[in-house]
Amino acid sequence: MVREAVPVVRSAIAAMDRRPDALFVDHFGTDALPIAAELNIPKYVYVPSTARFTALTVYCPVLDQEIEGEYVDQLEDLRIPGCKPVRPEDVVDPMLDRNDQQYDEYVRMGKQILLSDGILFNSWEDLEPKTIQALRENQALRSVVNIPRLPRRSTKEAG
Repeated sequence: MVREAVPVVRSAIAAMDRRPDALFVDHFGTDALPIAAELNIPKYVYVPSTARFTALTVYCPVLDQEIEGEYVDQLEDLRIPGCKPVRPEDVVDPMLDRNDQQYDEYVRMGKQILLSDGILFNSWEDLEPKTIQALRENQALRSVVNIPRLPRRSTKEAG
């Protein structure tokens, strides 16, 4: 649905007297990110899930290239740099069948999220310190998630 709506959204934004300061889409709306690039406005993706889900999603295109066969048939845990390993039986539903269109869409979403200027996800430092630190600082993961690094907020600032 989002893909079909992109031309209408593009026209509506282009026709505005005052363009938006930024475009925010959820992880299913990443097809709209090129609109922001065309109009030279910042673009962000909101993933209404955990940092771990976000790391798995954006790293899935790499896993897709590195791993042969079904993920659930792997004998070893899936490695995401700097993150706690993912047991093959714990992958998200779209990763269960690599021949399913949902899998292709999930890999595509992972690639498209990386076209954004930033990712917002539903977590906080105390809940997922290792994954958030990896998204922020792990060089191997950051080479995939090529998004500007934001400084860590202190508890005083957050509070």
